[in-house]
Amino acid sequence: MVRKKYPPPLARVFSGTLRPLLEWTWVAEAIGMAGMRYLIFCFQGLLLGLLLGGEAWAGQRELADGSKMPLLHPKVFQLAGCWLSDTEAPVVTEINLDAVARNRNQFDMSEVKENAGWIRYVERGSEGATFLSAAYHPLGRQGERWDVLYAENGGGSLTVYTRIGFVIETREMRVGGKPVKRTMLKIVSWEPVREDAVAKLLAQKRAD
Repeated sequence: MVRKKYPPPLARVFSGTLRPLLEWTWVAEAIGMAGMRYLIFCFQGLLLGLLLGGEAWAGQRELADGSKMPLLHPKVFQLAGCWLSDTEAPVVTEINLDAVARNRNQFDMSEVKENAGWIRYVERGSEGATFLSAAYHPLGRQGERWDVLYAENGGGSLTVYTRIGFVIETREMRVGGKPVKRTMLKIVSWEPVREDAVAKLLAQKRAD
């Protein structure tokens, strides 16, 4: 009778530990290093969004003039507007802020800067020319409602200004067939502002 030989316990442990690594090495060779770098980048973005996502919109930020407001990406308000060739706005009246906080490729908070009370985001083309300039200036708060002056420029000489009122609330929705709670920005007012009235509006805000 021939006795079947079993590997020692320590060898079995190392075999079970290394097998997944060997399998991942084979996957890396199959898809190439460029693919692995992309997967790692996506994983890092997801992890960063889970760890820091809420702070991108829920935190109170004190601006240079001493006012406080929720920190939002300016492109949030761009989603609500319509094209210059169209007339009816807002097109979108609710934005999922949890998704905004996690989607760091579309809403890169590292590119959002404050300048003279304006929270500004500038997106540039391949040659460095401005493709989009989106900014908002806080105008104040009444109860649960916030008001901002939003300015958008598509790279030309025309800047469009809009006074936007919004509230931030939590509500339940279904995602993937499961009920989840999401924090939503809900637009409650939308008022176009002429360029020659911007200075007066900001002066009134400083006086208040």
